[in-house]
Amino acid sequence: MKAGRPLVVLLLLVGACSGYRSDDSPTTVATPLVLGVPVADFFQATCAACHGTDRSGVSGPALLPETLVENDAFYTTTIIEGRPELGMPAWGEAAGFSEQDLANLVEFLRTDPAATIVSGSGENTSDVDAVGVVAVGPVDVGGSVQFTWTLTNRSGAPLDLIRFSSPSFSVFLLDTLPIPLGPGESVDLHGVFVPDFDAAPGVEVHGDAAVETSSGGLRRVTITATPMLPTHTLAFTEVGLPSQPVRLATWGSYLYVGYFNGLIDVFQFTDPATLERVEQIETIATTLNHGPDGTPQPEQTGRLIGGLALDEAGTLYVTHGDPRLNEGEFVQTGHLADLNSGMLTALDGPPGQYGAAGHRRDLITGLPRNVTNHMPLGLAYRDRELFIAVGGMTDSGAVDPSKPDPDTEISGTILRLDLDAGAEVFPIVLTEPGPVFASAHDLIPGVLEVWATGVRNGFGLTFHQGELYLTDQGSDGGAAPPPAQGVPGFGPNFGPDHLHRVTRGAFLGQPNQARHQLVLNDGSSYVSHVDSPGYVPPVHYFGIHNSATGIATYHGALFPELEGRLLVAKFSGSLGAQALDIDGDRVTVTVIAGLPTARNVTDLAVGPDGQIVLADFWGLRLLIATAWE
Repeated sequence: MKAGRPLVVLLLLVGACSGYRSDDSPTTVATPLVLGVPVADFFQATCAACHGTDRSGVSGPALLPETLVENDAFYTTTIIEGRPELGMPAWGEAAGFSEQDLANLVEFLRTDPAATIVSGSGENTSDVDAVGVVAVGPVDVGGSVQFTWTLTNRSGAPLDLIRFSSPSFSVFLLDTLPIPLGPGESVDLHGVFVPDFDAAPGVEVHGDAAVETSSGGLRRVTITATPMLPTHTLAFTEVGLPSQPVRLATWGSYLYVGYFNGLIDVFQFTDPATLERVEQIETIATTLNHGPDGTPQPEQTGRLIGGLALDEAGTLYVTHGDPRLNEGEFVQTGHLADLNSGMLTALDGPPGQYGAAGHRRDLITGLPRNVTNHMPLGLAYRDRELFIAVGGMTDSGAVDPSKPDPDTEISGTILRLDLDAGAEVFPIVLTEPGPVFASAHDLIPGVLEVWATGVRNGFGLTFHQGELYLTDQGSDGGAAPPPAQGVPGFGPNFGPDHLHRVTRGAFLGQPNQARHQLVLNDGSSYVSHVDSPGYVPPVHYFGIHNSATGIATYHGALFPELEGRLLVAKFSGSLGAQALDIDGDRVTVTVIAGLPTARNVTDLAVGPDGQIVLADFWGLRLLIATAWE
């Protein structure tokens, strides 16, 4: 989650705390550096995700003068060696810290935050001209808004825009850096502003950001918006469920609900807000699980449903894996699950017959999953093809204490499967249960192949406006690998959830060392910019730890104002559901469900009459909307 962990824990939102001033003036002038950048910049980029932008602590402890009771050597050793038992990663010698770098960082931590150097000391803003404040909005409470910031090169010489950063985790750039600017040239930077979801209606909010140039200049901007209550929110009918729902799908008048324990209920709409259960499918839940060494473990029952999709004939396709997760209230002792337990299974209908003998066909076995919930998730069907979003094993491309297994050549991908391949091809056994992972050579060209890479934890996958879209979870702040070229160093790996338009061969930003993809996103967040071949930026950001899960295109008579929009479910952060109007790369967001009614939504679906159905994980219920409040 980021965000990663949307199915089992409510994730903490980092509170916004600006490290920039909108008047373009630093509070003090000093130039201590870490890895060649101002120490305040370095802290905001690499440490603030866990320790807070104001150093008061988030998931990690506060780093304030009064809390640092050990000597300097203790803290320099901690930086290098980490404290895995507390979740502090080891930076190690590969980070390239000098003794002076470490001394500057510790001295920074021992300084009162009120006197801390603001990012941009020694700046030269005369090379780029831009307004200091961009007003956008209004924006729905719990929503986000795109903005445009125009910059002009006034230096008389060519330069590059090389870095964009926001210390408040609320402003995100949609463009790929670097961007060259000739003398006198202008460029429009496109970004997304995501106010805190609990912002008070009618009270102006702001987020700060800055762009750095190759000449060393830094130009700041403050984005302002006024949150407003949504014009319309959905009214819901509640339907109780026997377990935690994780995935939804529809086919004709039928609604399919996949549960955390591997059971699947098939319901039929008898009227727009009433469901009748047609069948409970046990076939997936009874799949044999294995230990990490491949030993069968029949005593470990259940499966975790990752994705559901149906074809024109009503065949139900299911991705699933071992249900054991090492997080939240479902935490297990040790890494007990088979990390090759990911499967794609077809269940032949019609409804009422899915669980019958002979109706199960395993199409793929041996797909990778990690020790949390990064597994085969999003599933999209079109014209006898299936597209499968396979999660990455790591957080940001390198192992850490919470995700201790390295990526594989197949993890972190979108796979394409040709369903019309001969019956003799199936099942495709990529690898047997146990510790040996499949490689790219185990795929079958033209039948099962990699469509795109750089996926972290893609819950939502669907075709919209004729193109494939993915919601992916941003990083929890784990380590990225050293880049393939350029100066080693770690970027700000605490990332927002995002929406991707997926094209064949695209790299979506999550590094994978097994595939020699060593650059996080566009490479601009590293100490020195490095190239990122094939990187395609998102078309929209949802914010930090929003946990955007399911997506579906709306068609129906009940809500004509939503016709053709992409609906997005959200588990945490700005809870509930949104409707996105996508026009090229321009995305307009409307919040259609939120607190207190809708929370912890793991998926959504559109019913036969245009009903909007949300799956409430912790509430053990469905919410069915047929009208506005």
